[in-house]
Amino acid sequence: MYVDVKISYISEGVVVHHGTYLKNGTYKMFLGEKDPLEEVFYGNARLYPPRLDTKDPNEHQLIVEMFNTGNRRFVVVHNYSFAGDAQVGYGRIFFELGMDTYIEVDMPSMVSVITGTVNLSVDIGPIHRHPFIMRTVEDLTTERKVTYKVVDEFNRIPLDGINAPKYSIGCVYDSTTPAVIGYTKMNYLHDKCLSFTVDYKFNAEKVTIKTINYILIFERRTILNLPVWYLVLRPESTFLGEEIKNALAVYEKLENHWERYMLVTVDISDNVTSDLYAVEKVMGLAGEWKYALYQVKREFVNTYQIRAVIDLTTQIVKIHRVDKMAANTTVEVYTSSDDTVVIVTSYLKHGMIQDKEVEVYEKRNSNYIGFSKMVEPAKTAVLESFMRMYPISLGVVIGEKPNATYGRKEITGGQFKFLYFYLRDSDFRGNDLRQKYRFAYVWERNPYECGNIPVDCWSKRTRVVSRDLNTRKFMIRNTYSALPVDVKSYEIYQLM
Repeated sequence: MYVDVKISYISEGVVVHHGTYLKNGTYKMFLGEKDPLEEVFYGNARLYPPRLDTKDPNEHQLIVEMFNTGNRRFVVVHNYSFAGDAQVGYGRIFFELGMDTYIEVDMPSMVSVITGTVNLSVDIGPIHRHPFIMRTVEDLTTERKVTYKVVDEFNRIPLDGINAPKYSIGCVYDSTTPAVIGYTKMNYLHDKCLSFTVDYKFNAEKVTIKTINYILIFERRTILNLPVWYLVLRPESTFLGEEIKNALAVYEKLENHWERYMLVTVDISDNVTSDLYAVEKVMGLAGEWKYALYQVKREFVNTYQIRAVIDLTTQIVKIHRVDKMAANTTVEVYTSSDDTVVIVTSYLKHGMIQDKEVEVYEKRNSNYIGFSKMVEPAKTAVLESFMRMYPISLGVVIGEKPNATYGRKEITGGQFKFLYFYLRDSDFRGNDLRQKYRFAYVWERNPYECGNIPVDCWSKRTRVVSRDLNTRKFMIRNTYSALPVDVKSYEIYQLM
């Protein structure tokens, strides 16, 4: 197995660990999963070993670290030699990479550039673990505790910022289970800590994260029958990170609000994570306006209903309170550089008759007090002006579940497999959508950071596949380049 550090390409079976340092520095470690990593290339040149020595009777196994400051790149190759199962040797060699060349450097030269602590990302879900992170297991009568922390030294080399870069635990996340703080879904449980412990009890599981200034405790719970790590210990500390502070502030603002908006709430500022409460968000463009549609997911319409619309960025949080008899409410938000308009559509049943109720609210973006309810004739004029902007341009993220506006099917044609996307003619409320929406954009959750190296699992980056569509249906298929630097691309066929 091998790694090519010039074009960021790894052979199958190579495990990648991620990390960050300083402001923009990125870190990666490469090692073999089952078979040993044996070679490091720089394009067509073999970086290590410099030649294949057939006289060496020992087997070799490599661990490769790569540091990228943004302007300078360094590679550390850890070389283990084995006689049978016994390790008989260990050494390190350091390289600095240029655009088209590389040079061997000494350790002080590299450490003088990598001055910040390297924060290692840790996924508590899979079995792979960074070699610099020690895992201690404590079996008790009613629980099993697993504690993770960075080792002080590796192969008798202190990880002290002098003999090697200094390391700490960075982002702690679970690639199989999201973290939730209050009413906000987080990409990770925490971004930096000294150590953390996962407790596996018979009746509950929890993660305890320890920092210098505070302790966080997450407990495994379910929301909409899906598992989450929910923050149960909320410390009051000025040292909390901004994302955690903001999530806790949202929680306090909603918990202390006199109307207790904790039924199904749509927060148009998105500080409350919609899909935690069965609400899907569809995004698009209507002329110069950004468009967002919030509605209960199709599979939950018989169980959950939107009951409040709020904006947590304004002094008056409440925008609209939905009638308790209303069903199938939708919230549409149009935002320009100057104004925000919210349209709330609900359906009220009176016996066999269903009435449609539409309310419109508007706010200048320079106004942080709250929204004003529009009345006739301004209300009808605004609704008609937005209808004249139809069709609204929608985007699709490949790999995400379809929503109430569009569907997706897999079609096999000869040797090719296609994904077929189509806009629905109507929603589950019976509204005609044929003139309202068009596909315009296609995105992909980018699985690769560069070359074929996977991104850090907590990262949610996307890349644009196409921004030139104007159709109600299209097909897309994968095409693969022969070049490893361009691993994945797509062909798109518009269907009229």
